[in-house]
Amino acid sequence: MNMKHVSIFFIVAAFAAAVLFSPAVWAQELSQESVPLSETVDVFDVQNAGLAEVCAELTARTGMAVTADPQLQRDISLYIKDAPIEDVLKIIADAQGLAYLAKQIPEGAKTFEFVSTEDYQTRYGHAFAQEKISRILTLSYAKPGDAARYLETLKSSEGRMFSYDSRHTLIVLDAPEKVAAMLKIVEKVDVPTEMQTFEFRNVPAEQLLPRVNAFLSEYVGRAEVHQAANRITVTDTPGKLAQIAQLITTVDNDNRMIIVDVKVFEIVLSDEYHKGIDWPAIVSNYKNMKFISKSGGNFTENFSLGTVNAEDFQVLQNSLDAVGIVQQISQETLTVKNGASAGVSIKSVDLVLESADMEDVKRVEQRDAIGFELTASLADQEHVRINLAPAVASYKERIWMDQFYTQVISHDVSSTDKGAIEVSSGETLVVGGLFKNVIVESTHRIPFLGKIPLLGFAFRNQGQETRKAEMVLFLTPRVSQNEQ
Repeated sequence: MNMKHVSIFFIVAAFAAAVLFSPAVWAQELSQESVPLSETVDVFDVQNAGLAEVCAELTARTGMAVTADPQLQRDISLYIKDAPIEDVLKIIADAQGLAYLAKQIPEGAKTFEFVSTEDYQTRYGHAFAQEKISRILTLSYAKPGDAARYLETLKSSEGRMFSYDSRHTLIVLDAPEKVAAMLKIVEKVDVPTEMQTFEFRNVPAEQLLPRVNAFLSEYVGRAEVHQAANRITVTDTPGKLAQIAQLITTVDNDNRMIIVDVKVFEIVLSDEYHKGIDWPAIVSNYKNMKFISKSGGNFTENFSLGTVNAEDFQVLQNSLDAVGIVQQISQETLTVKNGASAGVSIKSVDLVLESADMEDVKRVEQRDAIGFELTASLADQEHVRINLAPAVASYKERIWMDQFYTQVISHDVSSTDKGAIEVSSGETLVVGGLFKNVIVESTHRIPFLGKIPLLGFAFRNQGQETRKAEMVLFLTPRVSQNEQ
């Protein structure tokens, strides 16, 4: 065979190979091998598969040639059903940072080839760009089907979504700006939620539902009323549930009344107890508070706070006369709406008493008054928080003190912030150590003779002296049990 014949042979062989292995012929061969052409992938499920394996699977599923640059190595995991082949290719390309080429060939078939984005840039002189982009989202908390429903109104007419609850996967495919907006919504949807049921004692649950709904998180928050049980069941994030719980507690308690029994005693101290009652030895949770005085005055700068239980309170009242001459100045019951304020005023009164040591004591009326602005609010269904803002007023001066509060709880008590004290429900808050100097008229007399009418003046000696008096305030709060 001469060289001319050899050349003709190779030309013919090359032409035959080109025709035999052309995409059209290959697609025709695939169709002849009973793989029908389909532009839809019915089920595609791969885990950590190589790119060549993925291409072979797609070819087998659709009958269309899908290939890849042999130099590209990828591990691909994807589950998708009933998706157009080009959507599947877009999803894989976006997830793996690839580009792909698509060619139309005769008889309706197409061929596809995965290439690197750099190779695509070299071939066409511009970056690989798509009108639609995709994202594969693995959700931690929300069901993908629920998230897809929230996104449905945002999706364009050309966009697609694939949700698979069993795989916790949501795939979105749309214009870049649409996908960006969808991702923001998914961030709000895919959050941990909890369910909590709230019972109402004082207001109808359905009456409060609109206010609860206003607090709910967008997309994931929801509330359901149970009218028969007067309850609301709320599903939302833990942070929102805490806010709603505070709202419900406040509103449900708004109409409850707080009753505070107030007793005020004034004690002209004996010489033995001229320093006042030893409150640290008597009360629990003792605290010593300071007044802020602007001009001095005849009151001390400190006073005492503490608590006593119901039994000890009775004993304490009965034993006050051991430290001096006791006079109950006032007793009243305050009815305060939850969160409202009431005033407690302790004014001077004339005091005429006889003592066992042959001395009559009469206190001259003073121009002073101790006032407390009392604010009561419910800490919970059974317990009260009391805020006291005390002040002492006279014609010449006014004394203020920084606001302090007491919180009523039912368990172990403990001192917390400055000016705060906690007492158990039903116990009594004691305010003591409110000292003032009083001018008293004293009458010293000889027994029996000093009491004889007219002649008794010869056996009495009258005069004035300054004595120390301590005022004691008892506050016993309780919650009204009247239901709406």
